[in-house]
Amino acid sequence: MDRYWVKAGLDCQTFRYSDFNLGSQVRQRADNDIWIAEWLHGEKGRLNTYIAQDCDGIVAGLYEYDASYRKEFADKLRFIPFPIDVRRAPLIADFGKTDFPPERPVRFFVGVQRDRSSYKGTDVMLRALRRLEAERPDEVQVVKVENVPFEEYKKAMLSCDVLLDQLYSYTPAMNALQAMAQGLVVVSGGEPESYEILGCTDIHPIVNVLPNEADVYEQLRALVDHKARLPQLSHESRLYIERYHDHLKVAQAYLDFWQSVGK
Repeated sequence: MDRYWVKAGLDCQTFRYSDFNLGSQVRQRADNDIWIAEWLHGEKGRLNTYIAQDCDGIVAGLYEYDASYRKEFADKLRFIPFPIDVRRAPLIADFGKTDFPPERPVRFFVGVQRDRSSYKGTDVMLRALRRLEAERPDEVQVVKVENVPFEEYKKAMLSCDVLLDQLYSYTPAMNALQAMAQGLVVVSGGEPESYEILGCTDIHPIVNVLPNEADVYEQLRALVDHKARLPQLSHESRLYIERYHDHLKVAQAYLDFWQSVGK
């Protein structure tokens, strides 16, 4: 959590939607009330403000953080994507295949953290997926894990084609990025801003969903209807990570920024 991220979400203007707003409406949630108290009015927020004002440089790892800090700290802000060790990312079994078996169902992976399901929108995404599964049981397979050890989580994810991640984000965060490195197709935030900040114009592998059940359902149905596209999206997902999130490239970007700040 972060003071400037909370502040940007609550102004209902910086983002069309976020963890804190849907359009012009603030999301009413008990955990949001706690974070608002802590990060806007409490010691955490005051410390965050002091650090941001006192430091020589600020790195934003997501578009949302960049947008949140840019209004007040554009002169010392740099966007550098999150790092992923691509070389150590195990690939899904079907990675590299050019054809999706027409008789095989599409395997969707959903990881549920019970205390964060509503906050991240997993509950909405899962409802849409279950509806599609009920309508087309021979074409949809759901792999759901809940509050399991990370090693078990990773093993289950590798058996799937598609990962359902976050509903209220513009960009994929670490869980989705790791899945993309492994060749999964990710349903998450893939808004135009997330590609523009990277300078990415030729590939758009993330299945972007709007924060409502109807749009999630339509996007999932389209994946099943056009599952022949999945191998290409899988390839582009891995390529996206290699281009923009390779940990060595990211480390060099940090060094370059640090050295430029020190001059």
